[in-house]
Amino acid sequence: MNIYSIPLLFASIYGLGFSTLLFSKRRGSIVDIAFGFEWLSVSVWWLGYFMVYLSSSEDMAFFWARVVHTGVIFIPVFMHHFVMAFLGLQSLKRNMIRFNYVLSIILSCVLWFTNYIVDGVYKYSWGYYAKTGVVQNFFLIYFVVLFLDSVIRLHKKEKQIKGKFPSEARRISYIYWFYMIAGISMLDFLPNFGIAYPPVGFIFVTIGLGI
Repeated sequence: MNIYSIPLLFASIYGLGFSTLLFSKRRGSIVDIAFGFEWLSVSVWWLGYFMVYLSSSEDMAFFWARVVHTGVIFIPVFMHHFVMAFLGLQSLKRNMIRFNYVLSIILSCVLWFTNYIVDGVYKYSWGYYAKTGVVQNFFLIYFVVLFLDSVIRLHKKEKQIKGKFPSEARRISYIYWFYMIAGISMLDFLPNFGIAYPPVGFIFVTIGLGI
């Protein structure tokens, strides 16, 4: 077994367990459901790369790289939906939320039926890794836009209510810092462009959740 794959296996089990916990709540709110699906998407990302690292051929690695990016495509969408619902903005941003889901479904189709998102794989010292296609460049911009919109809204809301509702502001602050720390994991996209940066994003995500 590829030793680089082992942490990803444990991380994916952790993520799947956390998403299951969120889904199992008796009266699961849209906040819990969106956050649960976000973690499910993250788990697909980790579990997919666990399989990529274990792949014995480029074709097998290419298949699992597509599985990886199926999860990755939905991470910013569920993240943004979760933040909008958590801040009570879901009704105001309903059209944008719907657009995000429709776009993600379209991107998933592009992923599986073309090479415009994943265009093969690289071989690094730690194993195979997805090679970016032309559409992924635009997807990454879209990912960053949704990420920034989410964290900026969290930060503004925290400052706005800090004096009147300190406990609620503290909750928002925890989520804000979770995303700020977890966001470092976006460096894991560097190897998609041929840059031999060891992908350790799962560490930042789990550290962020710890706060």
